[in-house]
Amino acid sequence: MTSEYLKKIKSAIQEAERDGLKVETKGLTGYSGKKMVGCLQRLSQLALEENTCYLEIGIYQGMSLLSVANAVDPKFDVYGIDNFAFFDKDGKNYGIVKERRDRLGLNNAKVINLDYEDALNNLKDFIGNKKIGF
Repeated sequence: MTSEYLKKIKSAIQEAERDGLKVETKGLTGYSGKKMVGCLQRLSQLALEENTCYLEIGIYQGMSLLSVANAVDPKFDVYGIDNFAFFDKDGKNYGIVKERRDRLGLNNAKVINLDYEDALNNLKDFIGNKKIGF
């Protein structure tokens, strides 16, 4: 990592601390604060490059996942892993994520509905040859 890239990372974190969200995504609620989501948005924009993706483990109702999907170039896929079968047996949270994604038209947001260990052991089946950029 170059010192110039490290300066960009530091600046992105400082901007998130000062300004919160980089890109507002209407209708999203969740447990992550605006500064945290703003930091994820900024760092993802810095980190993603050709043949990379964003990967998040534990998405609950999708606030941070969908906020990042909205902030990055739509050519970059963002993946969220969550085991809705185990923690969301009635499908409420999974349904909320899908409804929000569809309503916002975030086709680059993908949900991997598995236990994270199973998903990571078979990650290539979901992301292909992409590297995790962030």
